[in-house]
Amino acid sequence: MAHYAYHVGQMVFIGKQVKNNKWESLSIPKGKSEEYLKQMLDKHQNINTLERLMKLE
Repeated sequence: MAHYAYHVGQMVFIGKQVKNNKWESLSIPKGKSEEYLKQMLDKHQNINTLERLMKLE
């Protein structure tokens, strides 16, 4: 399994080189943790609300 992870890392490295300044982080960008957390909480709250409404029908 570690062998595959190594190759994935190689592909990511090449992708970063090819995209250069247009590269978008695969993780939460530095300094954006609070914004990401708020988006995820909003998203999950909306999903939970939708699920509750669907059960009422």
